[in-house]
Amino acid sequence: IGMYEGNRKNIDHMCGICGHIWSARPSNILQGKGCPCCAKEYKTSHAEIKVYYYLKYYFADAISGYHDQQNGISELDIYIPSLKFAIEYDGGLSHLDIARDKRKDRACEQIGITLVRIREPECPSYQSSCEFVYLKTHTNNELQTAIRCVLKILGIASPQVDFNIDCKEINSLVAYHKKQKSLEEVYPDIASEWHPTKNGNLLPNMITYGSKKVVWWQCKVCGSEYTMSIMGRTSGQCGCHICGRERTRQASCKSVYCVETCCSFDSAAEAERQTGICASSILLACKGRYKHAGKHPITNEHLHWYYIDDQIQKDGSVVQGAITLGMVSVKDAGNNIVRKAMGLEL
Repeated sequence: IGMYEGNRKNIDHMCGICGHIWSARPSNILQGKGCPCCAKEYKTSHAEIKVYYYLKYYFADAISGYHDQQNGISELDIYIPSLKFAIEYDGGLSHLDIARDKRKDRACEQIGITLVRIREPECPSYQSSCEFVYLKTHTNNELQTAIRCVLKILGIASPQVDFNIDCKEINSLVAYHKKQKSLEEVYPDIASEWHPTKNGNLLPNMITYGSKKVVWWQCKVCGSEYTMSIMGRTSGQCGCHICGRERTRQASCKSVYCVETCCSFDSAAEAERQTGICASSILLACKGRYKHAGKHPITNEHLHWYYIDDQIQKDGSVVQGAITLGMVSVKDAGNNIVRKAMGLEL
């Protein structure tokens, strides 16, 4: 958008995606370099963005990506000029070599900058003039605790740090772009439950279906709102907790059938009472999550289970056996039928 004065003279450019304006050489653009604002999505980890959000919330002059080449500091992840305080978020893969970290520590010490490093579990420990906050795990709870620790070092007595509540504002710090194999493309049904307002400028077509990022969802059946990772929805097939409990309750009331013993039961709970096999295992076997549940007391073979309703829907009858629906049920015949079918003495 600026006046061209030569391939090596800086002119203003405007990003066609996010509208950000920056100055750069035309030669840099021709070499493939683009908008620095959009590049943050790829160069800055989500954990670092979360740290920056809370530092910016409590200290308005906080800067992300501070440079001071004159003093030998290539970049500080987060810097608060008014306090001469810096925070480095050390990812495990990029901070295995501590020599570079030590050089930055010495440079900060020489110009009077207080440096705190938040280090992931894979990062090696070392002696330095800076302060360290070590993460024990990669969970959100652990990172929230680390951020509170940093804020307390800065004098904030009771910092409020909650990723779920501040999810929309945190996502708004990043200029997201459309992705291949996005959630919207691969799992449109799950994408339809994306919360319309609580995820900031992040949309289902801007994130891959296997992402571990935790976002807000809104159930299209009952309307309840909840947070869950995208991978949890796509891989674990998990969803609304309220509807899930209702589906579990309904499933636990369905009649089940055991192939090897040729017995039908009014529910998995009834099957547990009469066979001693865990009802949860029976339900998981009926759903196909388990291949079998329990063993035959005589033959010691694995027992396979089905929902009777499912078998009726498939072929119009229950799996063939001595006890079938419409002939005699466990409820009518009592425990003796079950014991007899399993080869036990009455």
